[in-house]
Amino acid sequence: MNQKKTALDLTNLSIKQTKEFNACLNEHRKDFDQMLYNLSKKKNLHPEIFNTSIFSREPEFSPLYERCCKLAFIKKQVDTGYFDKIIVNDLELHKVLKRSYIYKVEGLNIHCTEKKIRYIFNLFLPFRNFLRSLSFAVFMILARQKSNVENIHGKDVILFSTNILKGSFEKNDGTSYIDRNFPDIKRFVPKEQRDRLVFLPQFPGGPRPYNKKFEKLRKHKQSFLIKADYFKLEDYLYAFSYPIRIDIKMINNVEFLGFDITGLILREYWHTIFDFKIIESLLNNKISKRLKEKGIKITVMIDWYENQLSSKGLINGFRKNYPEAKIIGYCGIIDSALYRINLHPSEYENDQMLLPHQITVLGDDTKGDFMEFTKNIDITSAPSLRYKYLHEIDRSRLKDSEFTILVALPIFKDQARNILAILSKSIRSLEMINKIRIKIKTHPTQSSKIYRPLFDIESENCKFVDDNFFECISTADLLITSASTTCMEALAIGVPVAIIGAKSQILQNPIPKTIPDDYWRICYSSSELIGFSKSVINLNENELILESERIRDSYFLLPTNENIEELIHLNHQI
Repeated sequence: MNQKKTALDLTNLSIKQTKEFNACLNEHRKDFDQMLYNLSKKKNLHPEIFNTSIFSREPEFSPLYERCCKLAFIKKQVDTGYFDKIIVNDLELHKVLKRSYIYKVEGLNIHCTEKKIRYIFNLFLPFRNFLRSLSFAVFMILARQKSNVENIHGKDVILFSTNILKGSFEKNDGTSYIDRNFPDIKRFVPKEQRDRLVFLPQFPGGPRPYNKKFEKLRKHKQSFLIKADYFKLEDYLYAFSYPIRIDIKMINNVEFLGFDITGLILREYWHTIFDFKIIESLLNNKISKRLKEKGIKITVMIDWYENQLSSKGLINGFRKNYPEAKIIGYCGIIDSALYRINLHPSEYENDQMLLPHQITVLGDDTKGDFMEFTKNIDITSAPSLRYKYLHEIDRSRLKDSEFTILVALPIFKDQARNILAILSKSIRSLEMINKIRIKIKTHPTQSSKIYRPLFDIESENCKFVDDNFFECISTADLLITSASTTCMEALAIGVPVAIIGAKSQILQNPIPKTIPDDYWRICYSSSELIGFSKSVINLNENELILESERIRDSYFLLPTNENIEELIHLNHQI
């Protein structure tokens, strides 16, 4: 008897199909990387094309990886013969399918649900991008002051590229600077060497007025190099004129698993042209030249490294203008490379001098993962500056008789809404657990007001809280979240983790395979979340403590004078 055929709706996959989708993309990650590598070898390809979204592999910026994953999944599902209709919500993907062999499969229809108004809106993205990037340049120019390098002139500078975020200046008077990525690093450096440590601040989050922030940095006793003070007008003109130098016609006949994706790539190039990320990357490429012109001697440059465009531009510039300096990429987090495929370097990035001389990661077990696409990298494990507090927590003093669940919402609103949707379906069953308390904490950049009206889940036992994360996780018995280093922080202090997976999306799981899944679980539904929550209650406390200590010591190496001096190559000479 023939099985009745059905529709494959990529916007509404079942849990089973979502798991199959993620298994499929794992099979074809190297195919995607190989496609980009082959593309990088095309003749007359301008090097600045590597500062665009096409080669970025950043899923929050470039849809190319996710689109290719969907093509691989559709191909596999169509080959089973179980489907008579494919539904996508992406006109660009729909065009690729209509030009492929799949369109010719007998009895198979391909349907697109994307509204044309959204497609038309995308045509105007270059103008929006240009205005946003132009505002960034204007804000930088308006906040510019004449550079002053007297305090570092003649010194062998160790330069840290870091991010200035909300809360970087702790006190109201703005005098107490706390670096989020390299906290207290001076403590581990000999006093006579500390004035060599200089910070090159980046400001993630897009353009905004910088005058007050720059003024605080200039007045601070810690040495900062403000990029705006060194850029010249020609640098901004150089960044904004990159489309003139790139001949996009050089990109042709690009295939992925038999699909012609040339159109996908060309339209993505158009949609992201003049994007802030690209302009920032090209400007970062120029800052090393300007610093060298000022006579600043940099022996080591350490970048907070997530292999994003901003880092690639910075690294490429330093490798060209300071060829004898040691360039280090410090990846001080453990994130999901299943989703953020850009975390793992590629050989084409090596060829284009976009990678640092050495990449340092958290934990020996992660080194092999970072060599997924190329073995031609120097990679080593490093101490964890940002998470050294994990070695100081004594949870035995903080625990009480209640069973506390901490729900940590991510910055991405669609993921946060998905977590709350599953929690709302689970809440009645969870509240049956004896002495349960559920704390919901939004991302530090967001307010609970965004989510409160969407889900009626607050009760006597379940509330949104404003406590800091350290306090919340220290007393928690279970963490519910999506992918981030937060998952590993929790496991390192003995808090099991439920990672909420989203249907029809790429799974974001930062937890290494070496960690037993008794202590963490991927949950796509309320039943899976309820089941895991109940199993956590019955975990052997002593075994959990032993495993947490192993995770802490394996992935979050305690910083010492010796390993920090090694990390920053204190004795490197030019």
